[in-house]
Amino acid sequence: MATHCNPSLGLSEEVVAQLCNPPHGQSSAPLDTDLWLALKLYLLNPLEATYEANCTAILCHSPHTNLQSYYRTTHLILKITGIESVIHHMCMNLCITYTSPFLNLKACPMCSELQYNQFRLCLSRGKEWIAHQEFHTIPVGPQLQALYHELESAVQAYYLCEERECILSEINRMGCLDKYSDILHGTDLIEAFQDVHIGEDDIVLMFSIDGTQLYVIKVSAC
Repeated sequence: MATHCNPSLGLSEEVVAQLCNPPHGQSSAPLDTDLWLALKLYLLNPLEATYEANCTAILCHSPHTNLQSYYRTTHLILKITGIESVIHHMCMNLCITYTSPFLNLKACPMCSELQYNQFRLCLSRGKEWIAHQEFHTIPVGPQLQALYHELESAVQAYYLCEERECILSEINRMGCLDKYSDILHGTDLIEAFQDVHIGEDDIVLMFSIDGTQLYVIKVSAC
């Protein structure tokens, strides 16, 4: 069973600590115009080469602009939001990700390709263990916590709590809902409210898809 403190998940100690002890209040002090510019450049295209190229172009036009490095901007976003990318090595042919049962493997069990770039490994005399491919995951927990850092998104996130209270109040008063007009009015959710499986301070993450089809028996390639 996966837990937030499992080192194989790739979460840093800082993020795990914030998950267990979420901050209260707004995320940070106001940022100056140069920091805002750095954040916008990063969010528009988080590729390091693109970020550095854009910074170089801006500094050629406005040399007095104080733009942070890509590394410092990445850590500024982590500090503000508490969100970081969890990185796992993966097979260069995209067969597997080196995690869970494949965590300690040095080669892919499906195509036999080695996990690390052997040229760089030999060139560095065994010092640079660089994976051929990486898989990035943005954990949902820190994203949900970030919603509560700002007043507007926190108010929107509080909708579940308010609607839950209205639903339980109306059912207690009338025996049923007068109108079913919200996804929260479904029977399963109402029962979860009544059984307190979903409490007033809980966050509910829902996932809905229309359907799936196995590729092997797929009629078309659309």
